[in-house]
Amino acid sequence: MRVRFNEELLLWSIATIQPASISDALLFIGAIFPDVRPLPQIDELEPLVDRWRGQGYLSRVHGKSRLYSVTSTGNEKLSIELRRYRDRVRLFLLKTVRDASLVASG
Repeated sequence: MRVRFNEELLLWSIATIQPASISDALLFIGAIFPDVRPLPQIDELEPLVDRWRGQGYLSRVHGKSRLYSVTSTGNEKLSIELRRYRDRVRLFLLKTVRDASLVASG
């Protein structure tokens, strides 16, 4: 499957790993979709994130680290398909962490 970087992919990545910085979101996209190259620079995305904050799609949850979470309005902006994919990825990530913690604890 060929994936191209777009605004919806960035919003999806923040929604999946929230709270997340722009840098976290880009690293996550690069790990999940290694074919998406080149990724934009953080400073290229800051105006977009500021616009989303103004529109109520994102909320800044930590000022110094610039961590963002998706609001209910931002969640509604994602397509149903992306919301379902976000939920599947989150469940996979939680299962992976759970399995790793069980192996580590013996």
